[in-house]
Amino acid sequence: MNKQQLASTIWQSANQMRSKIEANEYKDYILGFMFYKYLSDREISFLKGEKYSDEDIKSDSR
Repeated sequence: MNKQQLASTIWQSANQMRSKIEANEYKDYILGFMFYKYLSDREISFLKGEKYSDEDIKSDSR
């Protein structure tokens, strides 16, 4: 699968998930998810910088 095929597949998936939601409303959900992902990644980076192990991080996330 090349980049163009991958991009096409991702867009098709996004359109299926969006279904009947208007595109301008859908972006509000996606931007929220992207921000949450960013915060999660930053938290993991911080915890690893504080010498937490992967097991410590997994047990704290429950």
